[in-house]
Amino acid sequence: MKNELIKLTDLADLLGHKDLRTIKIWCDDNSVPTMKLGKFYYTHNWLVDIALMRILHKESFVSGLDADGIINALVSDDKVRLSELMDAPLDESVKSNSKNKNHESSMDEILKSYKTAG
Repeated sequence: MKNELIKLTDLADLLGHKDLRTIKIWCDDNSVPTMKLGKFYYTHNWLVDIALMRILHKESFVSGLDADGIINALVSDDKVRLSELMDAPLDESVKSNSKNKNHESSMDEILKSYKTAG
């Protein structure tokens, strides 16, 4: 994860919100602090990532899926494991490419940070 700022207008586009007011409400509801620098509002990318992981974790758990396994597969970019957890078909080329990758995961740190934030 990079430690970069994202404009709230860009975040609104990314999340499908229509205006700045609704994205500020989303940020407040999901414990994502915002700041005004000059004439624009910003937040940190990693705070948005943590909020989205919290939402994904909650929705996965409610759906009866292995929420921690899904988050771990996403963080480590393990497409094969992710497709197994979600019962999704996977192209053979993705399976062979995924086996060749050496993944380093900081899953414990991410899980701790969003569990303590939530």
